[in-house]
Formats: sequence, C-alpha cells, structure tokens
Amino acid sequence: LLPLDSSEIKTFFKANALHFVASDEPMGTLIDYVYDFSQRPACQEVSAGHPKHEYTSGYSVQGVFQFFFPPDDTTDENIDRIKL
Repeated sequence: LLPLDSSEIKTFFKANALHFVASDEPMGTLIDYVYDFSQRPACQEVSAGHPKHEYTSGYSVQGVFQFFFPPDDTTDENIDRIKL
C-alpha cells in the first residue's frame, strides 16, 4: 500500500487478508520477513508451501479456501435446509 492510502483501508487489510508467499515452510505457517523498507506488509503473510513464486498459487489453493470457508463443528443435522 502507498503511504497515501487511508488508515481504514490498511486496517481492513491487516484484519481481513492473507498474503501467501514463497517459502520452504509448510502451507499456512506465519512468515515474519525482515524488510529493507520502512513499512510492514499490508497484511499478514503465510507460507504458500513452496519456495518458488511461480508455484505459490497452486500450492496455496487449500489455504485460500480454508481462509474463506474456515472449518467448523457444524454437522448436517445442525444445518437448516433452505429450499430454492
């Protein structure tokens, strides 16, 4: 993000986004890189599960789905059925 971006936008990204990055760590492991510039990343960074950038999209698919649809303890018996 640019320094001119509003603090609201920065706060939203920090709370609601993940950046999957190339890393040897298992997929989803929190990454805390030391950057050479003054600002921290716009959002939390986690390993995509592969050290090469060109493979990060494919390797992180499961993590992306887990981020948007976190597993819960809901069973079929507890779900109200909706008729379309």
